[in-house]
Amino acid sequence: MAERRKTGLLRRLARRGYTALRTKALPACLAPLGWFYRRDQLRASWPDGAALAGLDLGPRIALFCHFDAAGALDPAVPIYLAALAEAGFTPIVISNAGYLTPAAEAGLRGAARAVLLRANRGHDFGAWAEAMRRLALPRPETEAILLVNDSVLGPIGPLGPVLARLDPATADLWGLTDCAQLGWHLQSYFLLAGRRALASPEWARFWAGLRPVPSKRWTIWQGEVAFSRRMQRAGLRLAALWPTQGDAAHPPNPTTDCWEALLRAGFPFLKKEVLRDDPGRTGAAASWRQAVAARGPVDPAVLAAMAAELRAKSPASGEIQASGRR
Repeated sequence: MAERRKTGLLRRLARRGYTALRTKALPACLAPLGWFYRRDQLRASWPDGAALAGLDLGPRIALFCHFDAAGALDPAVPIYLAALAEAGFTPIVISNAGYLTPAAEAGLRGAARAVLLRANRGHDFGAWAEAMRRLALPRPETEAILLVNDSVLGPIGPLGPVLARLDPATADLWGLTDCAQLGWHLQSYFLLAGRRALASPEWARFWAGLRPVPSKRWTIWQGEVAFSRRMQRAGLRLAALWPTQGDAAHPPNPTTDCWEALLRAGFPFLKKEVLRDDPGRTGAAASWRQAVAARGPVDPAVLAAMAAELRAKSPASGEIQASGRR
């Protein structure tokens, strides 16, 4: 019995050590890499760089981060961009692909007010920071900036009613979901900042100090998690429209572990990762269509994009194919 307890203790210590190494030590070691790269990773833009700061963007702007290792355009992206425009936001695409096929370039230029093409350093936070510098955001007339990326499929239904629930009188920074893994934070695939957040000195300091570190883990730790922590410390009010319910000792990732419950509650997206990898082992490949259909009539193009994402997983190996999509 004593031997088993000792073995169990050693295993728990090993797991904790591995977690600390993966989430804290490794990102800290990678941080200096950000100083070896220029903050500006722009390779091309439409319109060209000199004209970006003078673009009329209106009061509500959506900064949309795109990535595809092959420079292609996922069919879900134009659907999402059109929904953002319909909801009253001017869509700006920042592609971290580094290269776009002619078809992808044409598709993005046709769906967005501007397209910025850059190297994938700093991931989505690096993309948003560079876009704000290039476009001189926020401007005096800016009422809201929406930070979004292409890691979700949808929306399932119009975005307008969802955005109408993100009341700036209740919170200065809204997310759709939150997560307690690595410390409480708003999940960064969808972040809405209102006037009070945009006027905060900490908002400006955070984006000005962000370095283009080529590490997803560092971006999660020093981007996504640190962003919420720093905005809270600055006195801003943060809230999630669908706050996480779960075991505090083993907090879930709501968008992958609780996706069916979120859909039933009116959540407008399905995470790509759910269809590709099913990290929560929820049987998503067999049940996603029924769960989405239960929401009522769904745009056939949205369903087709979800089916295409499922096909991006190799039937033989269960691994993502060479397209490299997120």
